[in-house]
Amino acid sequence: MRVSEWMSTDLVKVRASDLLDAAIIAMDRHAVRHVLVYDHERCVGVLSDRDLLEATGWSTLRARHAAPDQQYARDLMSTNLELIGRDEPLSDACWRMFERRVGCLPVVDERERVVGVVSERDALRAHQHLRKTAGDDVLLDPPLTHVMSRELVTLDVATSVREAYARSRELGLRHLFVGSDGWLVGMVSDRDLRQCIGRGDAERRKLGDIMVNDPVFLPPDARLGAAVDLLLEYRFSSVPVLEARKLVGLVTIANVLARLARFLESRQGPASSG
Repeated sequence: MRVSEWMSTDLVKVRASDLLDAAIIAMDRHAVRHVLVYDHERCVGVLSDRDLLEATGWSTLRARHAAPDQQYARDLMSTNLELIGRDEPLSDACWRMFERRVGCLPVVDERERVVGVVSERDALRAHQHLRKTAGDDVLLDPPLTHVMSRELVTLDVATSVREAYARSRELGLRHLFVGSDGWLVGMVSDRDLRQCIGRGDAERRKLGDIMVNDPVFLPPDARLGAAVDLLLEYRFSSVPVLEARKLVGLVTIANVLARLARFLESRQGPASSG
């Protein structure tokens, strides 16, 4: 299975000289979380929704009263491009996104021209497709207890957004859980936290104000495919795993990437280490 089979060739672009508004509008219009940044005909960077959320709160300049320190795509983009060839194995793309903690990879042809983008969502779609063709394969579709993350952080509803964001950065976590009197009552992603920071209200807002109440969850004996279906349907980044209302794990897109890469390598031989 090659990258070219799953990449998107409908490139969503902005210019390096565009205001951040252009990137917000492009992401909203195309329902994507990354845009390519171009300087004339050359791709010079990638801009993610996480960067935009933290910088702007996902508001346009007019909504932010056109602050004098206007920012441009070139100011916020990542220039450390992780490229992948269109004929490389999809397993390679999965490992690179997993190891580099990035949500997409620009895809290049033999002349190093960007011809597409392969994303975490593409990998989820590949997993969904393979389940239909591979049958009941435990390597591809194991119980959640075999793949879920157990590195969980639960904070109180009264924790400030600023403090929660500092904890998530310190621990390298993208998902935090909110508890009250020993019960799981909500869930917060780093995207939620970044948006509050971008809006300038991180000091006064509490986790109880922004959390997702009673998040969708799965039991430990559910299969990975059930989590993949939820991740795709609701555009989640993770799904909590609960047993008798007790939080026991978390299934993230990273968990799926690693499992999919191992399954593909078992079929075609290793393409990279991971």
